[in-house]
Amino acid sequence: VGSEMCIRDRSTDGGAFYREVLDSMQSDDFTVSISEATRQDVLRACPDLDPKKSFVAHLAASPNFRPVDSKPELADLLSKWGLSPDSYILSVCTLEKRKNLDLLIDAFEAWASRGNSKTRLVLTGASGNAMDSVRNRLANSKVKDRVLLTGFVDDADLAPLYQGAVAFAYPSLQEGFGLPVLEALQCGAVVVTADNSSLPEVGGDAVIYCNAKKKDSIVEALQTAVSGTGREELQRKALVQASKFSWEKSVQTLADIYQQMGH
Repeated sequence: VGSEMCIRDRSTDGGAFYREVLDSMQSDDFTVSISEATRQDVLRACPDLDPKKSFVAHLAASPNFRPVDSKPELADLLSKWGLSPDSYILSVCTLEKRKNLDLLIDAFEAWASRGNSKTRLVLTGASGNAMDSVRNRLANSKVKDRVLLTGFVDDADLAPLYQGAVAFAYPSLQEGFGLPVLEALQCGAVVVTADNSSLPEVGGDAVIYCNAKKKDSIVEALQTAVSGTGREELQRKALVQASKFSWEKSVQTLADIYQQMGH
């Protein structure tokens, strides 16, 4: 589980199931969280837990998320969406309120008004509790014709979408881990993400951070990502940062934790 805010927003029952899980924990229980930020959330929610029995095992991204070697192949893969490399900003998430998509659209609209007249915004992900809000926001937007809602996209098509984006934008309000950020990094994307919760654990020094609650901060981060210097360095750092996470490392971490539990 993540924070109370994350719990409430993820659940259709107002977080009752997650609250029940938390309430069932005993003071001598061991816990394993998917990030240090989530571990701290759990300890705050359950102050009787022993911090020495609380551990972290990070997630990892599928090896299917990797750069396409051939530029013509990448262009061909993107053509099914009517896109070309470096012609769009991408965001990938279930369309939930905590993903902050309304403010991202506001920020994109403000960024586009600076003369960025061709770049599109691509919102990829399954429908969630923010779908109606997003559609209503776009209906009144000056840039509605430049925003593409793709719906759910499977991993095989998603990897080139990450790589072909001029920037990947993920100004989420709260994350337990933030897997799309890692997927984007693993594809060598230039990433803009929020400076809250677990996201700095995933992004390290390979991303551009913003304050997810401030439109101007998101706008400036997008500007830096798209037209600032250092894009090649960020792309290099993206692959280095992504290499710090793997399922092999996660499994080994879990094995070490279970061994400690047995002593």
